[in-house]
Amino acid sequence: MKERMRQSSTAKVNKKNGAPEYLYHLQKSDSAPTGKIPRRENPREPHVSSHTGLHTFLLVLASMGLFLLVVLFISKKTWQMKESARTRDIHSGGAVTEQAVDLGKKRLETEELLAGVTRSDSDLTNEATLLARRGDLLQAAGQALQAAEMYAEALKIWPDLNSVRGELGRLHLRQRAYGKALIVLQAAVGNEPDSPALLNDLAVAFFYQNRIPKALELLDAVIQYDPNFAPAHFNRALCFLIQSDQTAAREALDRYLVLAPGDAKALKEKAFLEASQQRYPEAYAIQLSALNKTPDWVPLVLDAAAVSALMGEPERAWSHLEHAAAKAPPAVVLRSFRGSAFEAIRKTEAGQAFEKRLDEQARRGQSLDEHSRAWDAFSNEPLLFSPPAGSTARREKPE
Repeated sequence: MKERMRQSSTAKVNKKNGAPEYLYHLQKSDSAPTGKIPRRENPREPHVSSHTGLHTFLLVLASMGLFLLVVLFISKKTWQMKESARTRDIHSGGAVTEQAVDLGKKRLETEELLAGVTRSDSDLTNEATLLARRGDLLQAAGQALQAAEMYAEALKIWPDLNSVRGELGRLHLRQRAYGKALIVLQAAVGNEPDSPALLNDLAVAFFYQNRIPKALELLDAVIQYDPNFAPAHFNRALCFLIQSDQTAAREALDRYLVLAPGDAKALKEKAFLEASQQRYPEAYAIQLSALNKTPDWVPLVLDAAAVSALMGEPERAWSHLEHAAAKAPPAVVLRSFRGSAFEAIRKTEAGQAFEKRLDEQARRGQSLDEHSRAWDAFSNEPLLFSPPAGSTARREKPE
């Protein structure tokens, strides 16, 4: 009974201490249970975890702000360095910009720029073509210098007009400005290297620069491009005559005469070949054939007079001499009359009187009326390729 009362009392004590009733059964063991007693959770820990997350967020935000400040600082310094460098460049170039500006030159440059913008290629080619046609008319009227200016002006406006460049080169040849002709024609051939006409004209320019091998090289190229290009055969004959190659010269002349039958210039040179072999009758027969076509061509008339004198025909020689004196300047006839062919005639009384008369006329500068003489100052020059009249009206157009 007492034991029950003791156990009941013990159970009540345990209830007062807040221990569950199952602890009673554990006390029945003589020894306490081994192992760790379960730890009770602290009710304040959730509050500590929320405070830690806030601190981390603030730390990251502060770091980003500091990084942004550093980036802004570096950007500002970089911009200041660039601005300082640009300012130094401006100051270093100040010596140039402070120089006086040529307003007139600037205005012309601006006008040229505006003209290039507002004027079409068609307008430029039309203007250049008009200038070239004016050059053709001036050349036909005998105003060679003005014609050359028109051609040059046309090329300034539209440099691609190579036909105008070729015409300018031929005009320089006729003016005996062989250096200018060489420069212009070389440029023309550079733009059109397979043109027989331009190659022929360039060969003529080299011929008058006494560069015969170069002239022959170009003329051979002409014949390769066009075997029937007649002027090249005639000019080759003259080159061979300069080189004293009479066989080659005769062959070239015969080929030319096939392409241009009865041409007076070729007949004149062929008569010279016959006379150089002392075949005077054959030479004079050829000269008469040429004179039938060109009776007033003074160089041919003087050659006929010389062959007549060498044949021992003074009367016929005098007839040709008087004919030449009526058509050519006195100095021209006098120069020929003082050659070796007229030595015997010159010693006669008539010869002395003729020479004295021509000399006095030459000293006085006496000139024959332009309408009464047919003196061709360029008649002994090689043939030049001349395009048909008005051909410069057909010009290259831009693509």
